Amino acid sequence: MKRLISGLIPLLLALALMGQAYALTNNVADDAVIVLNMLGQDPDPVEPGQFVDVRLQIQNLGGSLARDFKIEFIPQGPFTLEEGQDAIKEFPRINALQNDQQAQSVKYRIRVARDAITGQNKMKFRYSYLDSKDKQIQYTKEFDVEVRALDATLGIESITVLPSMLEPGKEGTVRIVVKNLAGTSLRQVAAKLDLTLSTVAASQGSTANAGSLLDILPFANIGSGTEKRVASILPGQQTVFEYDLVVYANAQSRVYKVPVVITYFDEQGKSYTKIDLVGIVVGSKPDLEVVLDSYDITMTGQAGRVSFKFINKGVSDIKFVTVRLGNDADHKVISADSDYVGNIESDDFQTSDFRIYVEPNASDKVTLPLEITYKDSNNNDYNKKVELLMTLYSKQQAKELGLSKQSIVPYVIAVIAVLVAIFFIIRSCRRKR
Repeated sequence: MKRLISGLIPLLLALALMGQAYALTNNVADDAVIVLNMLGQDPDPVEPGQFVDVRLQIQNLGGSLARDFKIEFIPQGPFTLEEGQDAIKEFPRINALQNDQQAQSVKYRIRVARDAITGQNKMKFRYSYLDSKDKQIQYTKEFDVEVRALDATLGIESITVLPSMLEPGKEGTVRIVVKNLAGTSLRQVAAKLDLTLSTVAASQGSTANAGSLLDILPFANIGSGTEKRVASILPGQQTVFEYDLVVYANAQSRVYKVPVVITYFDEQGKSYTKIDLVGIVVGSKPDLEVVLDSYDITMTGQAGRVSFKFINKGVSDIKFVTVRLGNDADHKVISADSDYVGNIESDDFQTSDFRIYVEPNASDKVTLPLEITYKDSNNNDYNKKVELLMTLYSKQQAKELGLSKQSIVPYVIAVIAVLVAIFFIIRSCRRKR
C-alpha cells in the first residue's frame, strides 16, 4: 500500500504542473502581454548637461494583439525631453507573439540637467493599450540611465595682478578665478601659490633643490597662507582665490613666473591636479630728472656749449636714453641735434653736450626744449618733454660777474706801437750824432 501511494504522488504532481502550464498557455493565447525593455543609451554614460538617446523595445508576448498602443516619456529627476520632440508616441497595433526581431522600437532624445547626480538615475515611461476585450491597460516603468562626468575639468578663467606692476618693497594682490567646466560638482578644491617653487623641486625629485629655490622668487605672503580652499564648486560656478603679497625691497625688475597648483576631487573621489603659471611683473615707473648742468655762453650773439644732466632717481634702471634738442627763434643747434645717452642705473646720472648759437636779438631767458625717449627695466617705452631756461647777461652784467673776459689785443698793439716808436727815436738820435 505504501508503495502504491509513493508511486501516485509523483504522478499527481506531474498532472498538477501540466494543468498549470495549460492554464498559462490559455492565458497567453487569450490576452496581449506587453513587455517594455530599454535597448540602450547613447552615450553611455552620459555627462550632466548633455543629451542622451534612449532606445526602447516594445514586445507583445501574448496571444492577441494590443490596439491603440501609446508610450509617453514622463519628466523626472534630471531628465527632460528635448524641445520639439513629442512625449507621446503611438502605434495602432502591436501584433501578438512578437519576438525580438519583430518587436517595435522607439527612440527619445533626452536632456540631462547640469546638476544631475552622478550614478544611476531613474528615467520614467508610461504606456497603455486596449486588450482583446477592449479593456484599457496602463503601466509605468522606470529604467536606470548612467550619468557620469567623463572628465572633471576645472578651468582657470583669469589671473590678475593688482597693481599690474609691483614695486620693490610694496604690496600687491594676485587674484585667480577658476570655473567648474564639468557637469558635476567638484569637491575639496585647493589652490596654492607656490612662492617657494616646491613644485619644481618635487618634479626634480630633490629636497636639496627646495632649499636652493626658496628665495629665488622675491615675494612673501602676508595676512594669510599661500593655499586657499573651498569645500565644493557647482557645475558652471566660479570661485575666486586671492593672495596678498609683498615684494622684497631688493627685488630686481623683471617678470617672475610663479607656479599655481590646483587640486580637487570629483564625486567618485578621483583626485585631479592642475599646474599653471602666473607672471608677476616687478618694477617701477622711471623717475628721470633732467637739469641744465652747465654752459659757456654768457651773452646773445655767441656760440658755445650747453651740457645737460640726466639723473635716475628711481629704484629701477633706465635703458636706451636718447635726447633731442630743438630749435626756436632765440637759438639754433649747430651740432647734431640728437644724442644717445645710453643706460642709467638707479641713483646715477649721465650727461649730454650740444653746441648752439644764440641769436643777437634773443631774450635774456633762452628756452631749451628737450625730448627724451627711454625704456624701463621691463622694456616699456616712455617719452618725456622738458623745457630748461638758460640765463644770459648784458656786457656790463657779464663784466661785473666776471663772466666776460677783457681782450688783451689792444694792449698788445699799444705795446708794440710804443716799442716801434722807441726804436725809431733811438735810431734817429744815432744818425744825428
